[in-house]
Amino acid sequence: MRGNITSHLCDKAGILACVPLGCPSLTINLEMNLGSVLKSQWMLARQKGASPGMRIAIHLPQKEEGDKFHEAVYGILSRLFDEFDGVFVLQSNYDYGEVQKRLQQLGKAWNASRIWFFGYMPDWMNALSEVDFVIGCRIHGTMAAIAAGKAALILPTDFRTLEMAQAMKLPMIFGSELDRLSPNNFNLSAVINAVCTTYDFKAFEDTRRIAVRKYQEILHGMDLEVHPALQRLLDHSDQR
Repeated sequence: MRGNITSHLCDKAGILACVPLGCPSLTINLEMNLGSVLKSQWMLARQKGASPGMRIAIHLPQKEEGDKFHEAVYGILSRLFDEFDGVFVLQSNYDYGEVQKRLQQLGKAWNASRIWFFGYMPDWMNALSEVDFVIGCRIHGTMAAIAAGKAALILPTDFRTLEMAQAMKLPMIFGSELDRLSPNNFNLSAVINAVCTTYDFKAFEDTRRIAVRKYQEILHGMDLEVHPALQRLLDHSDQR
């Protein structure tokens, strides 16, 4: 299951064979210690100090009930696009028109080099591997960055995204902390520094290894094997 909320609801419905693991895309990156890789990328972002030339990929908020968006978060992301070397990554059919509107509000012309869309996952990952930092609200945008081994911060604006981010222990801002943010008080450098000093990258890596082990058990039950590199990861875990 994607997280504890969904798993709990299934349990109440009498479906008891549920394991909350988040998204299977957590297994795409085959590094032996992805947590360590991500920590180094966060430290690099910290060194850049959120300078104006910092290359930032931005995954946009999802549309909410009533065809609305989380305006404070959209405002923050739009400001980052404006102040830094930002690119918007389009993921939904409504993103195109909404970005056009936001750019008009910023007094910015449409610049195709700063508006990305991908129909092929490896292209998405390769593009994100060239940026300094990734931020946004979409779980798959964040996971594309994780798969590319890049520092990524997710701002969950719905329970579906939140429970998956929590299940995988991703760096995030949510709840009352997210509600207090606005375009005027969001300090990217301070946020990056806070993650670098407080986030437990080892806990992320431990969670990843547990998830891979669970996937292995599930696949073995169907006479299937995990990727050889993931098997080596598990063998290495057993030796630690």
